[in-house]
Formats: sequence, structure tokens, C-alpha cells
Amino acid sequence: MAAATRSKHHGAAHLQEPVENKAFPIAGKVQSPPKGGATQKTDPGFEEDVAVDEFIGHRVDTKNSTIDIHVKWQDGETTWESEWSLQEKVPSLVFKYWEKLNGRYAATNLDTYHVFKILKRALPSDKSGNSEHMYQVQWVGYRPAESTLEHESKLRMITPDMLGKFESKQLAKGASEKRKRMRGPGLPRKKRHVKD
Repeated sequence: MAAATRSKHHGAAHLQEPVENKAFPIAGKVQSPPKGGATQKTDPGFEEDVAVDEFIGHRVDTKNSTIDIHVKWQDGETTWESEWSLQEKVPSLVFKYWEKLNGRYAATNLDTYHVFKILKRALPSDKSGNSEHMYQVQWVGYRPAESTLEHESKLRMITPDMLGKFESKQLAKGASEKRKRMRGPGLPRKKRHVKD
């Protein structure tokens, strides 16, 4: 039994995939984001937190290349939850589930992947003069260690919203770091003295 919890609302879980999650296909075609997706909804009627007992199965939506996992909760109730939302809440359980089934691809035969998270940006390593940035990308259903480097142009095409949010965070983080360097570590700003 895992320590992960979900909010219980009269027998229904309200977790959905984000709209901005677009797919990256191996075969070369790009799919649109899963239909009906939105960000996780919060319902004011939540009663309590219930721990995950185990994953008891999954179903594959081949049209949208997404997966729902059948979850058995500690209280005995079972619900279908999106793989995306479970990876956000209980990633180790998702990864262990796929390992038990000899890998996600072997269990699903899906060859279209959805971006889960952009982990970091790196300068290109090729010598061809291409100055386009590369991004380390984690995919839905896969560990960070299985991430891949992807070109900025590909991410702008398949997940522009997620890339924009990542860049905004990096810009804010960089500005904060620059301010810290200008003052020096742990040094307060100088106060101006006003003479009477």
C-alpha cells in the first residue's frame, strides 16, 4: 500500500489531463492534445483523503494516445484516473506499474508520447552551427532518467504553452540570480542615510 492520497468526493475523482499536453510521435506525425482535457479541477465537496492501495489495470485510448489506470483505493473503492494525473501525484507507483508489465510500450503499444515536463535547457552540442536550444524532456509514463533532448522548434510545435511557461520560469529565476550576484551572497542592500 502506498502513502499517496487522493481527495474523495462521493465516489468520484476529478482529475483530468492538462490541455497543453501535446504529443510527440515517433512516426513523424504530430497529434493534437487529448480531447476534453483541462487542468486538475478542485471540487469544494471533497470529504477526506484516501490512500492508493494498488493499480489493478489500465485502458488505452488509441485515438488520443492516452492511458487511464484503474486504481484501487485503501477504502476499497476503484476509479479510473489519467496516467498524467497519477504521474503528478504518485510517480513512483506509475513507474513501478509499467516495470511490472515489462515497460509501458510493451503494455500499451503506443508510439506517440506526450510531454510531461520540460526539465532543463541546454545549448546544442552539434558542430553544424545550429544555435537552436535543446531541452531535456520527460514523457508521460517515463522516469526523468528516460528523458530525451529535443529541439526548441519541435517543442514550439507540439507544446508551445508548456515551453512558454518553462521559459518564463527560467527568465524569472535568472533575474533573481542576477540580483543576488549583484548584492553578493548574504549581503543586505545598503541603506541611504538622510541628513537633517
